[in-house]
Amino acid sequence: MIGKARVLIVLFCCLFLTACTTRDHRQAQELLSRYGWTTTGRQARYQVALPRSFEHRPGQFPIPIYSAYNNELSKAIGLDMEPHLGQRVEATVYELQEELPDSLYPYTRARAVVVTHKGKIIGAWIDKGRHYAFACSLDRKPLEEITGMDWSEWLVASGIVKLDDALEKELAALSPEEIIIRYYQALDDHNEERAYAYLTRRSLTEFLFSNMGDLALYHADYNADPYRQRVRSITVNGVELLPVVGNPDGVVEYEVDIDVKYEPSLDFADSSGRHARFVLLREEVTGAGWRIITIGTGP
Repeated sequence: MIGKARVLIVLFCCLFLTACTTRDHRQAQELLSRYGWTTTGRQARYQVALPRSFEHRPGQFPIPIYSAYNNELSKAIGLDMEPHLGQRVEATVYELQEELPDSLYPYTRARAVVVTHKGKIIGAWIDKGRHYAFACSLDRKPLEEITGMDWSEWLVASGIVKLDDALEKELAALSPEEIIIRYYQALDDHNEERAYAYLTRRSLTEFLFSNMGDLALYHADYNADPYRQRVRSITVNGVELLPVVGNPDGVVEYEVDIDVKYEPSLDFADSSGRHARFVLLREEVTGAGWRIITIGTGP
């Protein structure tokens, strides 16, 4: 009798969860349809924990930025995830039949993300998927139109960047050359979070989506970065400022001479030895100092 009771309980729970999932999907489809979006039937559901706040400390994995950005898109249609910060929620990724707005060209493929808490929709937005998902609200408005601010202004106004944070102040006092040298020193020390602190927030958000699956939500940590995992040691031999040729206003470029040793790997193309790296930096946020935009193998 006890065994039969357990089977009935499990069966009831399965039926209840199925009914809840069906209800959530129906609500999501109705919401998307209201704004002219149609699901294809392909979807993936995730249990995720919202960050405790939208504040993002230098080097921290950028999930707070992801949540804050997409909450702005959600607020544009009357939804708000902020009262649920620190709580577990369900996020469902839907593939859509319609294409992205022309303003996002050459990106065309659209996905919708709908977030629910205890059966109630608390967030929803459109994204581009891999390799950089940030896109627009369900009513096809970008962040800049919704907030009236560009990326840099929004980082401070939203509370993501706290200019009075001790680490922010430390980084703001460094020259571009010092940022570069300390970045490579942190990699050599295997202090990965400190290394990432020297990158712009925009660059950090790329780690959320790079090479992720078609229906993935985002990467949850820096483990998807192959470079981070392969470095055994790095020595900086020299840093040289290059002439400004073709770079956007406010961007500086340096050639960096490094000696690097990598862990052996069959699936990692770079070889150990002496290399030139070309590092672009800018002051992403006024008052926060220089940060690395990108590091390339050619000027």
